[in-house]
Amino acid sequence: MKNLFPALFLIAIISSCSVRNYPLGTPETEFTKHAKWVTQIAEKTQERTVYKRTDAMGRDLYYYFIDGKLTRIDENGPAKPVVIEHIQPSQ
Repeated sequence: MKNLFPALFLIAIISSCSVRNYPLGTPETEFTKHAKWVTQIAEKTQERTVYKRTDAMGRDLYYYFIDGKLTRIDENGPAKPVVIEHIQPSQ
């Protein structure tokens, strides 16, 4: 029981430090300044930048920035492009 308390205390401290709420409209510079060591770029285009971050529970969260402002947070990630091929039916 003595060993359990320090472990639980450490987990509580780590999880409270690693989980930070970013409200919509947060500047991208502020986000990257606070989360640079736990964040990776998932997608970067002219229209948007998407960052991937794993939280303390092991979930991947995706942060979408348009014009340097946070616009969306979700767990799905950027959509993959769909390629549709037109195949001629055999005759």
